[in-house]
Amino acid sequence: EGGLIAPMPGKVIDVKVKKGSKVKAGDTLVIIEAMKMEHAIKATETGKIAKVMIKLNDQVDNGATLLVLEK
Repeated sequence: EGGLIAPMPGKVIDVKVKKGSKVKAGDTLVIIEAMKMEHAIKATETGKIAKVMIKLNDQVDNGATLLVLEK
């Protein structure tokens, strides 16, 4: 299991997956808005979403866990 973390503080403006979603490496999972720019958070490996730790419009800190991905 691996956690996908926020690379910067920002606001969650889109969550493209839910618990149980199957994803491939490179798939966009979450979009965070920071400094008026949108940043796509992508899957680092193929697997399944074990846990979604955030919801739409959440403010996240740098290093916050967004999702947990299991192989």
